[in-house]
Amino acid sequence: MNFRPKTEKELESERLLPQATYPFEVMQADEQTSKKGNAMIALKLTIYGQEMSIPVYDYISDSFMAHRLRHFCYSVGLTAAYESGKLTAIQCVGRQGYAAITIEDDGKFPAKNVVRDYIVDEVPDKTSVPILSSAENAYIDSQADAKKEAEEDEPDF
Repeated sequence: MNFRPKTEKELESERLLPQATYPFEVMQADEQTSKKGNAMIALKLTIYGQEMSIPVYDYISDSFMAHRLRHFCYSVGLTAAYESGKLTAIQCVGRQGYAAITIEDDGKFPAKNVVRDYIVDEVPDKTSVPILSSAENAYIDSQADAKKEAEEDEPDF
């Protein structure tokens, strides 16, 4: 077998997209809790480059990078969900938009593509059709109430 040997830098550049704005689709979304105990949604995105598509992972929360949460919602058509203050992971799956992608290279780990921000062309009207039905809102509220009650029942150590 004949081949051209490549440096680590060459191999790395073949799996990364250059810094630019790219279309994306949310392939997976999971509701999680951060190490500090804050609610967040973990997103697995497919970023569509001209030569290749790559997976990129991102986290959205109002506790950190709140502007990215807003920009994500507005860029994928979840304006009403954002304005209501309620967003679920299920609402995110399959959504598409544009994201500013950059390369993160801290020297400790291999370089990787990350979302710098989500692109919002125009801020949609706040009166757009609500994303959640009243039944869905009631269910989310009941889950939050049940969690709060369970936490109150836990003994203090």
